[in-house]
This record gives sequence, structure tokens and C-alpha cells, in this order.
Amino acid sequence: MHEIRAEPIENSWILLCENRSKRPRGTDDRCPFCPGREAMTPPEIFAIREGPPDRPGWRIRVIPNKYPAVDLPDLKTPHEIVIETPDHNADIPDYTAEHLRDLLLVFRDRLREMCSKKDVKYVQLFRNKGARAGASIFHPHTQILALPFVPRRIKSELEFIREEGLDFERDGGTRTVAECGNFIAFAPYFSRFPYEIWVAPRVKRPDFSKTGEGELLHLALLLKKSVTALKHILGEIPYNLILHTLKDRDFHWHFEILPRYEGLAGFEVATGVYMNSKSPERAASDLRAAIKEEFDERRDSQTSV
Repeated sequence: MHEIRAEPIENSWILLCENRSKRPRGTDDRCPFCPGREAMTPPEIFAIREGPPDRPGWRIRVIPNKYPAVDLPDLKTPHEIVIETPDHNADIPDYTAEHLRDLLLVFRDRLREMCSKKDVKYVQLFRNKGARAGASIFHPHTQILALPFVPRRIKSELEFIREEGLDFERDGGTRTVAECGNFIAFAPYFSRFPYEIWVAPRVKRPDFSKTGEGELLHLALLLKKSVTALKHILGEIPYNLILHTLKDRDFHWHFEILPRYEGLAGFEVATGVYMNSKSPERAASDLRAAIKEEFDERRDSQTSV
């Protein structure tokens, strides 16, 4: 059963998808995303691989979600899974910059394909790392979900960006985490979570799917540094990585990295008001120091005899 219901109190939407309750809880010894278990998933849509489809030999693999959250008549696979790596225990800091660039290229191209369909008004890309962040299978993967409406949060962001711009533009550098090429990582003034990081182009661009292939390596390096810094400070924490992108010329696409180690309590659920135990200014300072320590150490180890 799939149904989309209007939620009138917050002028939002509810996705009713009872099939999602049947999702497997993938244990390490029966993970359906590991190499050699390709028959446990639907046939792949796309892969970067050696050898024939639906066999081992892949580096990145895209499949339909077996338990989709929506059903759109114009789109055969409105809910996709990008299996990021054959390595069950890897995370973004473990990826080479080149592998992460290839992953971003897959994201870009799948977004292009989904957005080309007439019933699709918005496409959400999201990554759940850890049970507290919503993961039911722990093998590294990202989900891409097409929607027949633009979510309220995205509409609110569009209005804010149209009037104010992303707030790093007025920051003066105190909340800047790192920069690379045409991209910047920063802690937003209105951070909801401790150590929340946004990664965006320096200059306003609405649509991530139009990002040039040559730029994606810089973006990959910045995402890798950002998540590495989080792990340096907080250890193996659950987090969400999400992408907000829109074709409206006034939008400014960005990734959000949202640590979930404190979780949401009754107050946040009751009011929609977040309690953040770490100011974004202090968080940015900590993250800059962590990046310096992590990547200076790596350079030293590579140059030592």
C-alpha cells in the first residue's frame, strides 16, 4: 500500500508505505549488499564494475529499493539504493578521493535521470549511517527517492536563500570548517545538531545535477575531510548525509552532515524546536583543528622514511 496524505497542521505530507515494515535487518553474516549475494537484491540499474551484471566485480552498484516508499506511474524505480562499496565496514573517511568522486558522479547522473520524469517534482538523496540515524542495513549505501511534491522544508529553504543567501556569505570565517576548489564547508548559524556541517558551492548554484565532472574531486575531498573531522572528535557516531537541490534559479544546493549521537527527545518532537549543546562557532573551531591534525599526520606519515 502506498498513499500520500496531506498533513494540514504543518502544511506538509505523510507517506503511508506499509511495505516498509517488511524491510530486512541485515546482519553482517547475511548482508544482501555484500559481494556474492547479488541474487538477494533486485537486478541492478547501473554499476561501475568488471564482468556481467548482478555478479561480483562491482565497485559501485545501483538497485531498485525492494521496499519503496512511493509509487509513481511515470517512474519504474522511484526509490533507488546506491551500494557505495563492496566493503561492508567502510565509511566515507575510508574511501579514496577518486572513489568518492565516482560515487558523486553516480549520484549526479541518477538525479538527472529521475528529475527528467514528468511526475517528479523533487528528488531526495540521503544516507543513514548507524541505527540511530535510521539505517536498517549497515553496509554503506545511499538512497535516492523521487517525490511528486516539493517538501515544506525545501520550500522554506528556498524562501530563506532567496531573501538572505546561505549564511556563510556573511560569516567572516568564524564558522568556516574547510574550503576546496569552488566549495566550502561551514557550520550554519542556525545549526540544529552539535557539529552540523553544510557543504556548498561558494557561488549560488541551484541544481547539483549540473555540477561538472571536473569539480567533483574537490567536492569529494571536502566531504571526506568533513566526515573525517567528525569522527576524529566524536568517534564512530551515527549521522545522516543529505543533499538538498532544486531547479529553481534562486536555490543554492548543499549537502548537510547531521551527527545524530544525541538524538531527538520529547521536547524537539513536541515543539519542532531543537536544543543544540554545541555552538556552531565552537564546533567549527574544533572541526578545523581536527582536519589539521588528521591530514597533517597523514602527510607526515606519507613523507616519513
